[in-house]
Amino acid sequence: MEDDLNLIDDGMMEFYESREEFVIKDGKLVEYNGKSASVVFPQGITEINKRIFSYCTSLVSVTFADGITKIGNGAFRFCESLKSIVIPDSVTEIGYGVFEKCTSLESARLPKELIYIGENAFLGCTKLASINIPKSVRYIDYNAFSDCGALKVIRYEGTMEQWNEIEKGIDLNTMFNLYIPDAHWADTTRGRSWNNGVYCTSVECTDGRVLLK
Repeated sequence: MEDDLNLIDDGMMEFYESREEFVIKDGKLVEYNGKSASVVFPQGITEINKRIFSYCTSLVSVTFADGITKIGNGAFRFCESLKSIVIPDSVTEIGYGVFEKCTSLESARLPKELIYIGENAFLGCTKLASINIPKSVRYIDYNAFSDCGALKVIRYEGTMEQWNEIEKGIDLNTMFNLYIPDAHWADTTRGRSWNNGVYCTSVECTDGRVLLK
């Protein structure tokens, strides 16, 4: 038996190891091989690889472990059955398209120390009815909440002045007008393109409402 085991090379060992439900390397979840509709992340994960759950249409719920700091781009995009998420407070950045087209998503709890909401982060989450944005947020990128047709309530946990200081609709490829020669057009687009197709008309702040253009 021992001789048989010695015949398995490193490549085969890696294959067998990858059949585990969660494949974690240096704290990063690099592969998921489960089929559960409800995923509970084990402790020890600090990063979720990009697109790792994308198009998992049977995924209904996820429970994050404490200590996760980064969710990779598109990690849960097109998870059409995902209904709610509670993102750990250790996460400071929601990257590109993380929850894009999660069309059953009804509630999303954002982390208290969140700084950046990425491009397309919640694009097309058509059942998302409300969102609370922490006062720690400094950037809301292009199309972050666009086409969220049910989004009627946006609450911001800071003042109106703080809300107005947030950079909104940033396209990181075009900010500073590197590829857009018409500066006036660029500035206008950047100011309102984070919420295209959203019919909420104002943001509720701690000291009043800010009208959305």
